[in-house]
Amino acid sequence: MNGNDKGLTTRQAIVTILRCHVVIIRNIARALNRAVTGKPWLCLCAVVLVSITTAATAILKARAERDSYNKALYEANQKIDSLKIIADGNSTDN
Repeated sequence: MNGNDKGLTTRQAIVTILRCHVVIIRNIARALNRAVTGKPWLCLCAVVLVSITTAATAILKARAERDSYNKALYEANQKIDSLKIIADGNSTDN
Protein backbone atom coordinates (compact mmCIF):
# COMPACT_ATOMS: atom_id res chain seq x y z
CA MET A 1 0.00 0.00 0.00
CA ASN A 2 1.27 3.45 -0.77
CA GLY A 3 0.80 6.48 1.48
CA ASN A 4 -2.43 7.59 -0.27
CA ASP A 5 -4.38 4.39 0.53
CA LYS A 6 -6.23 4.62 3.79
CA GLY A 7 -7.56 1.05 3.74
CA LEU A 8 -10.42 -0.08 5.93
CA THR A 9 -11.30 1.28 9.30
CA THR A 10 -11.58 -1.18 12.16
CA ARG A 11 -15.37 -0.97 12.06
CA GLN A 12 -15.47 -1.67 8.30
CA ALA A 13 -13.09 -4.59 8.73
CA ILE A 14 -15.26 -6.12 11.48
CA VAL A 15 -18.40 -5.69 9.36
CA THR A 16 -16.64 -7.32 6.40
CA ILE A 17 -15.50 -10.24 8.55
CA LEU A 18 -19.02 -10.73 9.91
CA ARG A 19 -20.48 -10.67 6.40
CA CYS A 20 -17.96 -13.27 5.28
CA HIS A 21 -18.86 -15.49 8.25
CA VAL A 22 -22.55 -15.20 7.36
CA VAL A 23 -21.78 -16.20 3.77
CA ILE A 24 -19.74 -19.20 4.95
CA ILE A 25 -22.48 -20.35 7.34
CA ARG A 26 -25.15 -19.89 4.66
CA ASN A 27 -23.12 -21.93 2.14
CA ILE A 28 -22.54 -24.71 4.67
CA ALA A 29 -26.25 -24.80 5.50
CA ARG A 30 -27.14 -25.01 1.80
CA ALA A 31 -24.63 -27.82 1.25
CA LEU A 32 -26.02 -29.75 4.22
CA ASN A 33 -29.55 -29.22 2.98
CA ARG A 34 -28.63 -30.54 -0.48
CA ALA A 35 -26.89 -33.55 1.06
CA VAL A 36 -29.81 -34.38 3.37
CA THR A 37 -32.47 -33.95 0.69
CA GLY A 38 -30.37 -35.76 -1.91
CA LYS A 39 -29.36 -38.78 0.19
CA PRO A 40 -31.59 -38.95 3.26
CA TRP A 41 -30.86 -42.60 4.05
CA LEU A 42 -27.13 -42.00 4.05
CA CYS A 43 -27.54 -39.08 6.47
CA LEU A 44 -29.87 -41.13 8.66
CA CYS A 45 -27.36 -43.96 8.81
CA ALA A 46 -24.59 -41.51 9.70
CA VAL A 47 -26.66 -40.06 12.54
CA VAL A 48 -27.49 -43.53 13.87
CA LEU A 49 -23.83 -44.58 13.67
CA VAL A 50 -22.66 -41.49 15.55
CA SER A 51 -25.39 -42.03 18.17
CA ILE A 52 -24.43 -45.66 18.72
CA THR A 53 -20.74 -44.75 18.99
CA THR A 54 -21.46 -41.98 21.48
CA ALA A 55 -23.69 -44.23 23.59
CA ALA A 56 -21.17 -47.06 23.60
CA THR A 57 -18.40 -44.68 24.65
CA ALA A 58 -20.49 -43.31 27.51
CA ILE A 59 -21.43 -46.81 28.67
CA LEU A 60 -17.81 -48.01 28.59
CA LYS A 61 -16.67 -44.94 30.51
CA ALA A 62 -19.34 -45.50 33.17
CA ARG A 63 -18.39 -49.17 33.50
CA ALA A 64 -14.71 -48.32 33.87
CA GLU A 65 -15.54 -45.78 36.57
CA ARG A 66 -17.74 -48.30 38.39
CA ASP A 67 -15.01 -50.94 38.21
CA SER A 68 -12.42 -48.57 39.65
CA TYR A 69 -14.74 -47.77 42.57
CA ASN A 70 -15.40 -51.48 43.13
CA LYS A 71 -11.65 -52.17 43.17
CA ALA A 72 -11.05 -49.37 45.68
CA LEU A 73 -13.89 -50.67 47.87
CA TYR A 74 -12.54 -54.22 47.71
CA GLU A 75 -9.05 -53.05 48.71
CA ALA A 76 -10.48 -50.99 51.57
CA ASN A 77 -12.50 -53.98 52.81
CA GLN A 78 -9.42 -56.18 52.65
CA LYS A 79 -7.47 -53.68 54.72
CA ILE A 80 -10.30 -53.42 57.26
CA ASP A 81 -10.44 -57.20 57.54
CA SER A 82 -6.68 -57.45 58.07
CA LEU A 83 -6.83 -54.72 60.73
CA LYS A 84 -9.69 -56.56 62.46
CA ILE A 85 -7.62 -59.74 62.51
CA ILE A 86 -4.68 -57.86 63.98
CA ALA A 87 -6.93 -56.14 66.56
CA ASP A 88 -8.59 -59.43 67.52
CA GLY A 89 -5.18 -61.07 67.87
CA ASN A 90 -3.95 -58.28 70.16
CA SER A 91 -7.06 -58.32 72.32
CA THR A 92 -6.77 -62.06 73.00
CA ASP A 93 -3.14 -61.65 74.06
CA ASN A 94 -4.10 -59.46 77.06
